[in-house]
Amino acid sequence: MKHMVKLSNGACVPALGQGTWYLGDAAATYDREVEAASMSSADLMRLKENNAMQEQALSESARDLEKAREALTESNKALSEARRELTASEEQVRALQEQSATLKEQLRASQEALTISQNEAVQLSSALTAQRSEIARLKERLTGLGSESENAASALQRANESLQNTRLEFQKNEQEHAHREKRLNNKITVWQIIAVILGGVALSK
Repeated sequence: MKHMVKLSNGACVPALGQGTWYLGDAAATYDREVEAASMSSADLMRLKENNAMQEQALSESARDLEKAREALTESNKALSEARRELTASEEQVRALQEQSATLKEQLRASQEALTISQNEAVQLSSALTAQRSEIARLKERLTGLGSESENAASALQRANESLQNTRLEFQKNEQEHAHREKRLNNKITVWQIIAVILGGVALSK
């Protein structure tokens, strides 16, 4: 951008070249004025080159600044995304901590239930051992009772056979007794008849 100056009439003109209108008019100062003008031209070229370099540097700085702004925008986006991910991670961590607490409580309850089950298993094992011993004792007793039952059955059969033999013997004895009694009664009747006959004979004499 060119540097401007404002004149007394209000007009704005470039500052470059102001005060050089009368340069070179005086012979005594011509050489110095030409040298000064030449030096000013060289300085002006250097200033222009410097200005161009600064403008280029400024443009590059502006580009770098824009890139930095874009990078900052991307960084802010990444930061926002990282914050969202961090928030989500923190929520996941809290959820996992809650799940861990729940699992620990369930594990504690399971361990208590396991301890109770183990105690019950020990008691059941003891009861099973006692029942097995009782079953073995009952089996032995049953075997003994079976032998006793067989012996009793044999004894009962022998008793029945003895009773049957006794009945048969009794019936036989009754029959023999009845037969003897009948024979005796017949003999008594014969003797009575003989006695009556003999009595009658005696009376007739």
